[in-house]
Amino acid sequence: PRSTLFPYTTLFRSNYLMMDRNDDEFLLQSVKESKAKTIMIIKHIDTMLDIYKVHCERSADELDERRYFVLMDRYINEPTLSVKDIAEKYFISKESVYSDLKIAKERLSALIFGVDGVSMQ
Repeated sequence: PRSTLFPYTTLFRSNYLMMDRNDDEFLLQSVKESKAKTIMIIKHIDTMLDIYKVHCERSADELDERRYFVLMDRYINEPTLSVKDIAEKYFISKESVYSDLKIAKERLSALIFGVDGVSMQ
């Protein structure tokens, strides 16, 4: 017995084969725009990471700088480190690593997403 999807897959294939040059150009343009948006987003994230780093370096609270480095070690630097490895590197407990990550992610989210990045508690 034929699949119940057979009429739909046949229709899709025939529509795909009927695509003309304008459709191909539209798809190509769409991919280019998506790539440009992705590059713009990555640059924005990099800029916000730089701003967060400067904020942490200038902070009177020495924990802020550690939070930045913990965040970088866990998610950005290669190779990324496990929570256990980060705890050993900075001579802190795993609970402190999780706390540092939570605070750093909240602050970085506010920079990246603005008011939408601030969670209401």
